[in-house]
Amino acid sequence: MLKGLFADDWKKVKKALCVHGSLFIIASVIILIIGYMMYMEGYGAAQGSSYLIPLMLAILVAFPVLLISFVWYVVVLFTNGFKYFLFSLIITFFLCLILYLICILVPFGSITEGHYDYVKENVDIGEIHQWLVNYEESDHTYTYVNEDGAKTGSIYDSDWPECIKAHNPGNVLIGEKDSKRYLRVWYRFGPGMSFGFCVMEAPMDVPEYGIEDRKELQSDAFIWIAD
Repeated sequence: MLKGLFADDWKKVKKALCVHGSLFIIASVIILIIGYMMYMEGYGAAQGSSYLIPLMLAILVAFPVLLISFVWYVVVLFTNGFKYFLFSLIITFFLCLILYLICILVPFGSITEGHYDYVKENVDIGEIHQWLVNYEESDHTYTYVNEDGAKTGSIYDSDWPECIKAHNPGNVLIGEKDSKRYLRVWYRFGPGMSFGFCVMEAPMDVPEYGIEDRKELQSDAFIWIAD
């Protein structure tokens, strides 16, 4: 059917398919690699592993590769006829749609998802919750008191229980609001970004403090990511 429709320009059509197919493969591979590294950063942080450097390298490689591919596409697109132009737009639309579905359906692709899987598989939320309920406050616990009465502060690493220490956090924050306490186990990801998990004495409205995304583990615990 296509060969009949483009009988005069069949070589151009085959060239179009090659261009679009190559761009699609390049974009898919780059997105999958970056997505996998982001997932592993969330999963591996508590194991002392960091994928930040290879992730940054993948992103640095991705930009020139995609830029060169885009320029190649534009040159090929606008050096041919109008019929070819419409055909290219149709192919582009469907390939972008497929790429979008891949991004949605791939089971990894975010730090939040990676950390969620790690905590779900390896962290004893019940043990941490029990420790939080029985924790006796020391003089250094709360260092900030907000206008709404919520209090927050850090717990010295010497006071961390083994059920937290085993997961190598960068910091452990404790807070209190409306006479209920919560614990935020904290990891850093690059400059200005952090993530981790939060355990509460009881379900409560935990102050956001820069939290951009959160995913519930159970009624009294959730994964968070902040900038």
